[in-house]
Amino acid sequence: MEKEYPSLSGIEILPYHSLGKEKAAAVNKAYEVTALTPDEVVKNTWREKLKCFGCSEKVLSSF
Repeated sequence: MEKEYPSLSGIEILPYHSLGKEKAAAVNKAYEVTALTPDEVVKNTWREKLKCFGCSEKVLSSF
């Protein structure tokens, strides 16, 4: 992976936010997003998968 993206120095996992929830309610629409902020178990699973693609420990430890 880093061979394809030589300037890759880290990965940032952005937390989910529910800003659209209030807007949906204001226009009488259902709010159907059920995404959650990933916990450490999920992030560790992602790290293991990215390691298989050749990501360095430096990149993997960035999130």
